[in-house]
Amino acid sequence: SYSPHTPAMRSPLAPSKTPFTSTTARRKMIFWTEAEEVALREAVAKFAPNGEAAKEKRSISWVRIHEYCRESIHPTRCPDDLRKKWNRMKNKLGACPEDGSVGGDGCF
Repeated sequence: SYSPHTPAMRSPLAPSKTPFTSTTARRKMIFWTEAEEVALREAVAKFAPNGEAAKEKRSISWVRIHEYCRESIHPTRCPDDLRKKWNRMKNKLGACPEDGSVGGDGCF
């Protein structure tokens, strides 16, 4: 008979409970190599909007850049990693990583 104080029995045919895995686990930090930075510079130079599009501050397609340099970068890197790295490169010392010009805003 049913009693509210006794635990329910699980059917032996019921699927087993899967252990909880955290969805917020961080990836291991992997430092960028010089070859990866070169590949990122080349990809941004190729896919960054220029001319009128750059003046309108159109965004760079990081998914396209990621697909373009997929063979040159670490397999765990995602498009957002490329975007963040580019912004760090762009803002480092206020110089454009592509041509060395000063003023991070005018760089692509």
